[in-house]
Amino acid sequence: MFQVIILDADKLKEFYNNVESGFRKSPFEYILFAVLIGLGFLALLLFIIFQVKAARRNRKRTRERMRFIMQKKGLSPAEEKLVHRLTRYFPRDKRFLPDMLIRTNTFNACVNRMSAKEVVDDNEMAALRVKLGLNDGKSQAGAVKPFSHLLHSTAEFPRGSPVKLSPHGEGTFKGRIEEVGTRGIVISTTADAPRGSPLVLEVDSRSGCYLVHTRVLERGRGRLMAAHSERVERIQNRRFYRKSTRIPVTLKLPGDTGKLFYSYALDLSGGGARVKNPGFGAFRGLELLITLRLEGEGSLTLPAKVTRVSDRDSTFSLSFGPIKDAVRDKIMRNVLRR
Repeated sequence: MFQVIILDADKLKEFYNNVESGFRKSPFEYILFAVLIGLGFLALLLFIIFQVKAARRNRKRTRERMRFIMQKKGLSPAEEKLVHRLTRYFPRDKRFLPDMLIRTNTFNACVNRMSAKEVVDDNEMAALRVKLGLNDGKSQAGAVKPFSHLLHSTAEFPRGSPVKLSPHGEGTFKGRIEEVGTRGIVISTTADAPRGSPLVLEVDSRSGCYLVHTRVLERGRGRLMAAHSERVERIQNRRFYRKSTRIPVTLKLPGDTGKLFYSYALDLSGGGARVKNPGFGAFRGLELLITLRLEGEGSLTLPAKVTRVSDRDSTFSLSFGPIKDAVRDKIMRNVLRR
């Protein structure tokens, strides 16, 4: 059943020799292989050298561009040192470092990253913004900032913006920003406050209403200079054009099925309104229904939420809840027609 297999030793040895000879290489083949390996290493070395030289050229061009911009803007040695500190927090490829000196969004990104890691002097940073021209609403190309651009510093407050001042314990006063300088912002106002006293500013701009806690630097006749601050809080979003008006409104509180309050809107936009308080205790966060009687559009009933209450003029601001675009278009048509 089983057959015995007998191997011939001489034939087996001959087989192994034939297999072994198939893997043998001539000296020429070894030399050729070594030359190919050497050429591969040489090509890799040249590639690395070219990359290093290109990176050095890019860094040199970047340094020259940065130096040119800083000299053109007339930065002091201290301000140049602050710029070099900011470069550590540049979020992109270092070849684009000059963007930090000419684009507001890039500069703000660096400042935010820097603020999270180390102490930032508000006056120095705001003065640097002014020197670089990052507070005038334009980029290097001259393009105006988008309508919804968020402000990150008092140095970005537009000249002519209305402002409410609250000196410590002295009520609320109206004013207007006259100048934004390297030292601070100059406000025309009748408010009087001693130098160094705390000051709260509520600044109204196109992108919203901002709250700032600062201090008085100087006080003159009808003018006041407030210190710069990099801590600016937006307390009201203003994505839509807002216009003064006197539209009749009806308010209905939650849970109250019968009682209505009649008043009028002092200003209106596609996102909200400021309403004269008809006599109930409004507070921030209160949800209610508001009915607007719009000329040519009929009556619109919208959900709304109180975002701010002003006891001084007995008004409160409302933000409209989720509404359809068609409804918002009706409001905007009425606003723009008035």
